[in-house]
Amino acid sequence: MEHQTKSAIFDMGNVLVRFSYDRAFQGLSRLTGKDPQIFKEILFKSGFALALESGQMNEYELFAKVKSMIGSHTATQEFIDCVCDIFTPYPEMEDMLAEVKQTGVRMVLLSNVSDMHFQYLRQRYDFFKHFDDFVLSYVVGSCKPEKQIYESAVKAAQTAPEHCFFTDDVHENIIGARNFGMDAHHFIGHEDLRDALIKRGLLSASHT
Repeated sequence: MEHQTKSAIFDMGNVLVRFSYDRAFQGLSRLTGKDPQIFKEILFKSGFALALESGQMNEYELFAKVKSMIGSHTATQEFIDCVCDIFTPYPEMEDMLAEVKQTGVRMVLLSNVSDMHFQYLRQRYDFFKHFDDFVLSYVVGSCKPEKQIYESAVKAAQTAPEHCFFTDDVHENIIGARNFGMDAHHFIGHEDLRDALIKRGLLSASHT
């Protein structure tokens, strides 16, 4: 089968860098003396996390609400520091990005992410240099698996959906991309992804 991939589109969280929200909840618990489960419920059941990633709320508005709900007078910056300290490197993926970049395809980062997390990561990780464009949910005002964010990604890729290879660790996001016509691969690890990239001519088999 001949592949005509012209753009490689990568998710970020748990693909290019690992993260754990539980680490944030534990940090907030130590900071405030509250049960970690309280923060999980506030952020996800309330819809605050989605509002943050879709750009409807910024981190200062979010933590003002959280502090009000739990009766805390802790400085907002301490909340932000806890919620940002959730990432760990995935060095194999940065090496892979550098290899894909050498093929000359257009590379796009497509992420459901808040401004707070994006700025934090960009100051600390080098993999951003490999990308030609960023499609970020808080900027677009849409989150995967919504159609609008895939439209933005394909526009950034500057090619047709069927010529876009996309990888994401969330199966629902893969289904959304496929429904939009993209060549989407469910990320389960860097070795499996390497095989998928080799099949599409985006990596050389000699690197395995």
